[in-house]
Amino acid sequence: MSESELNEVSMITEDELLEKPSYKQATEEEIKAIVAIIEHIVKNLIDRPEDINITWETKDKCTYILLSVSPDDMGKVIGKQGRIAKAIRAIIKSAAIKQGNRYVLDIK
Repeated sequence: MSESELNEVSMITEDELLEKPSYKQATEEEIKAIVAIIEHIVKNLIDRPEDINITWETKDKCTYILLSVSPDDMGKVIGKQGRIAKAIRAIIKSAAIKQGNRYVLDIK
């Protein structure tokens, strides 16, 4: 590839790099789909799946999801150095990108 072709490919302006993606308001069906994903993952990690409680609240085109589990199971959901929690958040983020939504998962 010649230098001029490379310059054409990489012509991204600074404004384009700084531009934030536009999100839309998540529908009830989209939120329930994300909650089902979280619930399925967490149920298979913990000892007391009956203690799972997931609530959500939508503000300014962002849905805040609150996941609470038994204190005995908290370590299993968070994982060593938060690796499991980060992995769950990564899965949510990939689904959210596909939907065009934004979600924040809080684990308590």
